[in-house]
Amino acid sequence: MAYEREAEFYLGLGREDFAGFCIRKACDEYQLLNARQRVEYLGKRHHYLLTKEKPVSLDSAAVIQISQAISQEIHLEQLVHKLMRIVIENAGAEKGILIVKVDNRLVIQAKGEIDREYVRTMQKIPVEESGEVPLSVVNYVARTQSPVVLGNAFHDKTYGADQYIATHESKSLLCFPIVHQGKLSGLLYLENNLASNVFTPDRIEFLKALADQAAISMENACLYSHLENTVNELRQAQESLQKSERKYRQIVATANEGFWEVDENVKTVFVNPRMAQMLGYRPEEMVGRPFEDFVSEEDRPDHHLRIENRRKGISEQYERRFYSKEGKVVWTLASSTPMMDSENRYCGSFALFTDITKRKQAEQAIRKLNEELELRVMERTAQLLTSNQELEAFSYSISHDLRSPLRSIAGFSRVLEEDYGDKLDDYGKDCLKRIRAASNRMGQLIDDLLNLSRISRGEIQKNKINLSVLAEDIFQNLQINEPDRQVECIIEPNMIVIADENLMRIVLENLIENSWKFTRKKERAKIEIGMTLQDGKAVYFVRDNGTGFDMAYANKLFKTFQRLHSNQEYEGTGIGLATVRRIIHRHGGQVWAHGEIGQGATFYFTLS
Repeated sequence: MAYEREAEFYLGLGREDFAGFCIRKACDEYQLLNARQRVEYLGKRHHYLLTKEKPVSLDSAAVIQISQAISQEIHLEQLVHKLMRIVIENAGAEKGILIVKVDNRLVIQAKGEIDREYVRTMQKIPVEESGEVPLSVVNYVARTQSPVVLGNAFHDKTYGADQYIATHESKSLLCFPIVHQGKLSGLLYLENNLASNVFTPDRIEFLKALADQAAISMENACLYSHLENTVNELRQAQESLQKSERKYRQIVATANEGFWEVDENVKTVFVNPRMAQMLGYRPEEMVGRPFEDFVSEEDRPDHHLRIENRRKGISEQYERRFYSKEGKVVWTLASSTPMMDSENRYCGSFALFTDITKRKQAEQAIRKLNEELELRVMERTAQLLTSNQELEAFSYSISHDLRSPLRSIAGFSRVLEEDYGDKLDDYGKDCLKRIRAASNRMGQLIDDLLNLSRISRGEIQKNKINLSVLAEDIFQNLQINEPDRQVECIIEPNMIVIADENLMRIVLENLIENSWKFTRKKERAKIEIGMTLQDGKAVYFVRDNGTGFDMAYANKLFKTFQRLHSNQEYEGTGIGLATVRRIIHRHGGQVWAHGEIGQGATFYFTLS
């Protein structure tokens, strides 16, 4: 049957000699199989081929066998190797070159030589760069699809001037087109520089028949190579996809977050072990069940809205409550994404769930604690309000009830001094003087305590104020009261702060008056009010060169009624610096001091 098909092929090419040979071979084979009816059928159908007088030459038989050999080869490289060896051995060529057409450009595919057993692949070198062929001949054959046969190329009038032919003094030369379905597939170039007129008509016929089969075989081999590459690419893509899927499955299976996939009907398609563990199920217990079965009653209306958003192609993050297998509420943070098919139709969705139950329990505990704290603050505020009211009543009592006897003491002592002063001896006058001084000091102490109380209760009114202006005003008042004192006062200009002006005046009055008082014994007294920076924060100070103090007692300076000097040395009640500290603390600042006995003191403070 193969010989029959081959005979039909050669009849299509007009080669009745080759076709007759194939029919005879078919009959011989059927005779061996005792298929007499088939032999008779072929004898009747192809009677004119079997009775033809022209015998098939040996070259024709060789062509048929060779055609069968190359038609069975499907790998392009092996086909080229076999074709080149056959051509060189049977056509009488010394050298053979196969030229193929790639992207409308002629390139050398392979080269074979009679004295070499192997055919060398040329890595598709362009013919114009190879130096292996006469370009004028190759270009003509490619353009006309007609063969060129030269018995002595070097002496040929048309092609003898070709650079390749002139250089190599070429003799026998043959260039044959390889055509398939009317299109040029390549060229077969043969040459023999040992003898002239090597390529006879019989050999040309042989090559023509072989070229027809070569064109088909090369086309099939190229298709097979392309198919093989495509299959390899598909196999690699499939392996890559399988690897990616295995990696994805592993990530999903070992993820710390729950993974849940549903179909277009919102039924569970897949859950990872972590998701099932969150709700106390096994994965197989959840697959196939509606997603809504696990959603808490409170969240189901919101669940329906979210599903509609998925159908619209919207991704979202939200909180979702589920019921566990034991009936407990499980809080989760969901990140849900829709899945669309190739026609952009909704086909399901998947979501990642993070268990936030502990966080929600902590938030609930914090809310409860805040409510308790708020209640305690309200109770404490009520207590403080009551205490403030009692303190105000006490302040009123001090202001009126304690001042009344003090006024009597001061008044009657003054009457006693004015009306009976001449009747008292020196000791009596001294006692009377002490009574009046103690009465005045007691009155001052009451005033200071009331001021301290008001400072602790009053509301702070913060505004932009200039400490430099306040300090200048306080210093001028002190000079007016004691014009005979010579005190150098240095005030840094434009010290702007946000604070309560009245309270800051009290702070500066206490600090500057203290410096004024404790520099009294200095012949060249000096007071400095300024600002410096510590760690990028403004620090204000009042510095003097007065009496100073021992740093061992620095912790007593700002406590109520704590004094480092007696009234005989320096007057005071021990409340002024306590008032300063309270005002500074109410402004969110700090106050401290540094001193040295006999070298003066510096008081620092900051404001928030």
